[in-house]
Amino acid sequence: LLLLLCLLPVACCLLPVVYVVYMRFIIALWAAKSSYVLLRLLGRTASHFPGAVALKICPDFLRRIKKPPKIIVVTGTNGKTTNSNLIGDALAFSGYRTVNNKDGSNLPEGIAACLAKGVTLFGKVKCDVAVLETDERAAYKSLPFVDPDIILVVNIERDSLMRNAHPEYIAELLQKAIPPRAKLILNAEDLYSRNIAPQNSRVYFRLENAPQSQNSTTVAAYMGYNADKQNMRINVRETDTDLSLRLPSDSDFNILNVISVAAVLREFGLDTKQVARFFDVAKIPEIRFGETKIGDITIVKHATKDYNPSACERTFEYVAAHTAQEKAVTLVFMMNYPAENDEWTESACWLYECNFETLNKTNITRIILTGQHRFDFKLRLLLAGVPENKLYLTEHEIDAPYLLDLNGGESVWLLHGFHIPKRVGIVFDKVTAIAAARQGASI
Repeated sequence: LLLLLCLLPVACCLLPVVYVVYMRFIIALWAAKSSYVLLRLLGRTASHFPGAVALKICPDFLRRIKKPPKIIVVTGTNGKTTNSNLIGDALAFSGYRTVNNKDGSNLPEGIAACLAKGVTLFGKVKCDVAVLETDERAAYKSLPFVDPDIILVVNIERDSLMRNAHPEYIAELLQKAIPPRAKLILNAEDLYSRNIAPQNSRVYFRLENAPQSQNSTTVAAYMGYNADKQNMRINVRETDTDLSLRLPSDSDFNILNVISVAAVLREFGLDTKQVARFFDVAKIPEIRFGETKIGDITIVKHATKDYNPSACERTFEYVAAHTAQEKAVTLVFMMNYPAENDEWTESACWLYECNFETLNKTNITRIILTGQHRFDFKLRLLLAGVPENKLYLTEHEIDAPYLLDLNGGESVWLLHGFHIPKRVGIVFDKVTAIAAARQGASI
């Protein structure tokens, strides 16, 4: 009793502090939710700003906010958004209440905004699972507070020179951020990520006879094989079962994504029938790939990661292979970062790490280069052997459609970065309208 009487004044002093801290969190949560509603009314994605507001008011917002019972994190260099979107869609398709930063806002602000959507006004959790795409370089700022159950590391590769130029450095940052209880799902073919956080429980996935196989001896619990691009099917072998899944895309990279997503879903607890049913209807996220056909003209928009030589090279290889039998192909380069200005820019040397020679094809008859890097792209393509008379330049992306020469029977590919979705939409709509006018079709 005497001890309690002695502690009472201390408790009375601490109570206001606890109340202030709690109210600071509640105010941050309300501010995040209010800004989300306002931005959505204005037609914005509201994927980053609400979280930035919350963290400004309450710096430890990520630690204080209540989390769903299960959390899946997707990180790595290339393929995060596609994987996290497919995983989130699969869980929702299977009846789970999910929250997912689908638009790819993967910094702490985006994760805070995402988690804020998963709770009520007073912080009560209202979803079963969160699927969080997390930037591999900034993971140390969020993973310790999120404390995920499953972490999918898709790969760790060379990225932008300004951010992730050294894969070993990124692997080291990520390793320090991974909580010890998280189960890892790793790419057996990826030299950097497959050995990360050796103290954690893990399973591996891989594609048998992959085009760029490293001949790893790592045993994969999820082995993709018999990838049939004609019938759009793939088998995924587990220890004691075998799945036959529909492929939502015929690109080698997305085939690997199917295997990684299947691995996550199975480790999460979905049965084989649930996984197969989802892939029967699965689609690659619209922000990454979209296609329409106007008469005999095909129009494709394909995300091509800005300043990332390996990601761009994969896209070029896919375009070249996919259009090999077509008589005329037009490419529109829209890989420009809108934040660049006189004070900040990105080195253009990444262009010389990327195999632009892949685009030196007879049937690629026109390449339209846009934005502030149009002259850099032109020089690189000339050095790759592309004739100058195939290259057309314009400063503004939205003027690119006026440089088209559509005669029917060709395809137009918009190769765009991730940071100009509105401009990509405008250009796509303009190209579609021009194609419709040439074909006499209605859209």
